[in-house]
Amino acid sequence: VGRTDGATWSQQQVFEDDAEKGYCYPAVFEGEDYLLCSYFHSFGTGFPLSATVIKKVMLSEIEEA
Repeated sequence: VGRTDGATWSQQQVFEDDAEKGYCYPAVFEGEDYLLCSYFHSFGTGFPLSATVIKKVMLSEIEEA
């Protein structure tokens, strides 16, 4: 989460934290009161590019420091 258009970041927002799975190539689309976050996910297959996840996150759910 940052307030300087990506120049600096005040905190991290963790969506997935299972170290046994792979995650890569995140993309974020900003809506009026939400974010759409997509990324590749291994789902435990050992291949990080085996599936795509899209999550909708309400801006009200993100705690800013």
